[in-house]
Amino acid sequence: MRARYVMESERWSEMRGQSSFDNLDELFALQDRVVDAVAAALAVDAGHLTLSRAEVRDGKALSAYEHYIKGLQHFRRFGPKGFAEAWRHYEQALALEPGHALAQAGMGAICCFRFIGNGQRAELDLALRLLSQAITADAGLGEAHLWRGYALSRLHRYDEATLSLEQAVALAPGNDFAHYMLGASRHLRGLQEHRWEHFARAIPSFVRSIELQPASIPPYFGMGYLYLLQGDYPRAAGVLEKAVEVDARGQAGVRLPGASTLLASLERRRGEDAAATARLQEALPRSEADEHLYAPAFTALTRCELGLLADRAGHLEQALGHYLAGAAVCEAHAERVGVGHVLVRARLGMAGCYARLGQEALQQQSASSARDLLAGHRGPAFDTAWMGCDAQAQADLARYHALAGEPDLAVAALRTAVDWGWGDLPDFERDPVLEALRQRPEVQALVALVRSREPLPGYPPSLVGGTR
Repeated sequence: MRARYVMESERWSEMRGQSSFDNLDELFALQDRVVDAVAAALAVDAGHLTLSRAEVRDGKALSAYEHYIKGLQHFRRFGPKGFAEAWRHYEQALALEPGHALAQAGMGAICCFRFIGNGQRAELDLALRLLSQAITADAGLGEAHLWRGYALSRLHRYDEATLSLEQAVALAPGNDFAHYMLGASRHLRGLQEHRWEHFARAIPSFVRSIELQPASIPPYFGMGYLYLLQGDYPRAAGVLEKAVEVDARGQAGVRLPGASTLLASLERRRGEDAAATARLQEALPRSEADEHLYAPAFTALTRCELGLLADRAGHLEQALGHYLAGAAVCEAHAERVGVGHVLVRARLGMAGCYARLGQEALQQQSASSARDLLAGHRGPAFDTAWMGCDAQAQADLARYHALAGEPDLAVAALRTAVDWGWGDLPDFERDPVLEALRQRPEVQALVALVRSREPLPGYPPSLVGGTR
């Protein structure tokens, strides 16, 4: 077990930092380092053990492994073209060595990400079949258990997902992405099942993931979004600023678009409107040009943030234009995971602008559309972790009802938001639209309830290079 841990840890960290393997010599050099690490862990003499020093090599096995490595590099581009190239290499690995567990696990991972792009349940079913084959071939392969846990999480089979991801962590405790996925599954469960107690359980896994691989962006997003949802701006600032820094270096172990958008959302909530607007305007063209599967959702979210800032500045026509553009992006990519809540937000923003512009028919049409989406939402478009959630959507709905002069509906929506895990009191208390609502006794009771909750766990200062 210890040997497998060292090999998983060494191989994963090397692959994540390596841009390509140009020939087998580089591959052999990596294998030498892995076996030397295993030998050190086992306290044995490895002078004759490494593949590059062996007198006889299995040419097919080495060629299959080289295809796997090349596939992994394409996979890390996290876009349709990269996945297609990775799939081709994994298929070639399997043709050379049937039952190549790493290639099967890689294909299962691609199916998981294709689900993000097309929302097809069949992708997750295929992923589970491939990952089961990988586990049958090598029950100790942590990455197969990792991606199986991800697929199960997307199917909302969270208890099974937790078991699979805990197995992945046990098999490969040095694999940062296994820790991230365990945290993400708990994060998703809290959002989807409206059980905010799961949020606190996600944070330690995110922290461990960052400790193992500081250049991987997803755990920063997971922590940052949860801290924003709970109104913990100092901690959100630490991880989101770090995510922007990692992204700017262009050396992210796992890249995601949207770091600047999430940080700008924090700046907007803190009342730093000029800084937020500038950051969003800089991020928008990058997001629009990005081929990443999450890029459309973050493009639309950027538009919604710009719309809210323009609205706050009194530029209603400009705000409406941003909301309309954001809605159009969501509608053009309706199959993508994550666009549903952003579309709700865009349509509520449109309704608010139409209300202030005196266009009642369009106001009612937009508001009704948003409510219908929330009431009947199904499927992957609403299965998201960073761009929105049911709790935040109910808080946005409360704001719209307050703006539209419907205080009882606003209170009802706010109560639902609190029940489902929303707690962003600093933004709520700063918003002038909500001034009258804040005076109502039932709303003050909801605020007191949020304040009584235990805050989310923090993280060590060294994680982001400061004190949090």
